Order: sequence, then C-alpha cells, then structure tokens
Amino acid sequence: MKKIMEFLALVLFLQGAGLLVHRFVGWFDLMPLAHHLPFVEGHEVLVAALLLTAALGVATASDRVRG
Repeated sequence: MKKIMEFLALVLFLQGAGLLVHRFVGWFDLMPLAHHLPFVEGHEVLVAALLLTAALGVATASDRVRG
C-alpha cells in the first residue's frame, strides 16, 4: 500500500509541475492530463497548486502507512 501511495504522489506531483511548466513556458504539451480537460481552461495555476498540494498530502500519508 505504501508503494502505491508513493507512486500516486509522484504522478500527482508530475502532473502539477507539468501543468505549471506548460502554463508559463509552453513545454510539455502532452504530459499534463489536466491541460486537456475543458473545465480547467483558465484555471491552470489553481489546478496545478491543487495537484501539488494533493501530492504533498498523499506523500505525507504514505509515510504513516506501515508496509
């Protein structure tokens, strides 16, 4: 369970960071999945912050899980 949570935290972090990079620099056009959702348009920074916060929460919770 711990490894699954760590992997989920990594995916959330990469998606959030990729969305920020795509928003400000224009790179990683295909990587962030949230970029392709129509209701995210115009709120990329907020969604990226939410993904990064969720990654931090899942990573912290994974440290508390045994196994």
